[in-house]
Amino acid sequence: MKDLGLAGWCAIGFLLLVIIGFNLWLYEFFKSKGDIPEIQILKRSFQALQKPFGQEEEQISELARKVREINSSSKKE
Repeated sequence: MKDLGLAGWCAIGFLLLVIIGFNLWLYEFFKSKGDIPEIQILKRSFQALQKPFGQEEEQISELARKVREINSSSKKE
């Protein structure tokens, strides 16, 4: 096996740092993800299946309500 040289060792060291950093990030991500109970996750999933556009519909309803308020206040003036 040939000698790697300085650039080769730097590349290996960099790859090791990236792999270790990624694993630490995954560990912290899944460790903090346990804060939400599994029941809440299932509940959100079923709500999304029942009403796939539920959040968008709520936002549209809120926008329509605000437009009605603006129209009614502008008619009074």
